[in-house]
Amino acid sequence: MKIAIIGGGFTGLTAAYELTKAGHKVTLFERDDHLGGLAYGFRTKNWAWHLEAAYHHLFTNDRAIIGLIHELGLSDRLIIKRPITANLYKGKTYQFDSPAHLLKFPFLSVPDKLRTAALAAFCKLYPFWQTLEGITAKQFFTTVGGARAWEVIWEPLMTGKFGHLDSTIAASWLWARIHKRTPSLAYIEGGFQTLILALEKAIKTREGTIKTGIAIDSIRKNRSSFVVHRSSTNTKR
Repeated sequence: MKIAIIGGGFTGLTAAYELTKAGHKVTLFERDDHLGGLAYGFRTKNWAWHLEAAYHHLFTNDRAIIGLIHELGLSDRLIIKRPITANLYKGKTYQFDSPAHLLKFPFLSVPDKLRTAALAAFCKLYPFWQTLEGITAKQFFTTVGGARAWEVIWEPLMTGKFGHLDSTIAASWLWARIHKRTPSLAYIEGGFQTLILALEKAIKTREGTIKTGIAIDSIRKNRSSFVVHRSSTNTKR
């Protein structure tokens, strides 16, 4: 089967990889002149590693992509580290990645610490994110964890990421940050660009085609098939 994939981020690249592995004839189109989407890496001549545009690590429970790394023969390039997570408050840094550190934090009362611990435990254990879509993070985290904990811990993080829209973000978003996070983080030697290049090579080895610098304007159905219309033929690869 002839298949066109629009977008050369990790989703598009992985789809192309799996489809070519299954024997399909795949053409992948990417608007930018590089692959990888938000995980795309860049570097100068003096850098040994690429620096990602946005995403730069994995959680150790990201089993699908870690399995893909192993499948592509990059097991020896996987690096797992236990970083220190800290909170900057009133000009001082406080380690903040365990129950013991929460209890030692001097700017919350004991009741607020217990409520924060209960909130974190709830987010780790509660699987039904859909029920948190209709309430904001501010509403939910203030109600459960307390207004003081929201002001000291969560609000600065939300404001730093979302600016003036911080109070409009759904509780499910902040729940996911806590629910998914693992104490240890996984990195790939050389940056995510190492995985991007490995996927690109694997796709081309199975005779898949990758066209960068091409934006798709529209997709039109033509009887039993689809026609992809593009606006540029600036193919870089």
